[in-house]
Amino acid sequence: KTGDIGNKKHYTSKLEKKFEEILNQLDIIYSKHFYAKSIKAFYDFYLPQYNTIIEVDGDFWHCNPNKFPEAVYESQKQNLERDKEKNKWAQDNNFKIIRFWESDINEKPEIIINSLKQL
Repeated sequence: KTGDIGNKKHYTSKLEKKFEEILNQLDIIYSKHFYAKSIKAFYDFYLPQYNTIIEVDGDFWHCNPNKFPEAVYESQKQNLERDKEKNKWAQDNNFKIIRFWESDINEKPEIIINSLKQL
């Protein structure tokens, strides 16, 4: 599935699909590919009941410090800068933002479930 804003398309990754299964299991209302026009950025999920944005971050691409202590590749460096920009936009616009690591979603879903239940 894609989110389509003008000529921008955003595809759903396998990790996003897995996270979506967790949201569905918990009966949490959400929208995918929430778009922040002013910074031209997509966020993975928006939970309107909780005014919360959720990003699911790939361990490699977003440098999970438990696995990749520093950004080595240019794509990692760019992603980290973009993550900071997205975090700032969310906070400046009164959204709560939560980021979940790929390894936690895949290996420790109970952590994710407990965090979501705390909302």
